Amino acid sequence: MQVHRAVAGVARRAVLHRSASVPKLPIGPFRIPLVCHLHASWEEHLTDQQDKLSIGKVFSLERCFSVDDVHSFSRLCNISDPVYLDSAGTQKHEFHACRVPELLYSGLFPAIIGTNFPGSIYVSQKLDFRSPVFVGESLRAEVKAISVRKFRDKYRVEYTTFCWKCGDILVVEGIAVALLPSLLQGINRSQVEGLKDNLTNSTCSVDV
Repeated sequence: MQVHRAVAGVARRAVLHRSASVPKLPIGPFRIPLVCHLHASWEEHLTDQQDKLSIGKVFSLERCFSVDDVHSFSRLCNISDPVYLDSAGTQKHEFHACRVPELLYSGLFPAIIGTNFPGSIYVSQKLDFRSPVFVGESLRAEVKAISVRKFRDKYRVEYTTFCWKCGDILVVEGIAVALLPSLLQGINRSQVEGLKDNLTNSTCSVDV
């Protein structure tokens, strides 16, 4: 019996010595950084301050072309038709001023889309010209989104396109299709890639 008591006393002293030599660690909570992989659409995580394209949204641009604009465009496109180059040639065709080339003012449509959605690719355009445009006339071009769908890593958007002169005279109408890198207005391609990277591999922390 005395032997058992002696062994028990030695074992107890060993345990106490071992526990005294082990440093005490602080008890949680701890914040452990983790890499979070987000599987939802990256655009859903952006703030509501960003202006997002939706069906029915309208964008417009106003412009008035000068004689210098017409001459510069004619030189670039190698246009020699006197209807576009001098008022004398225009008067022979019963007009009183230089006529603006149709493709010059219809270029306002891709300008609107590219300005609001940098990096867009203009895919197609159907145009029906209704009335001539002359130098000095005020124009207002407008595009309206009528179809939006995902296409690989871009968005295929279909627009109605209209242009009026002098307030309410329709000069051209049609349908345009463009591929957009993002539905967020004013976001260019490099910003899109940066936002995707930041939201795909973002660092968060949890308490344990």
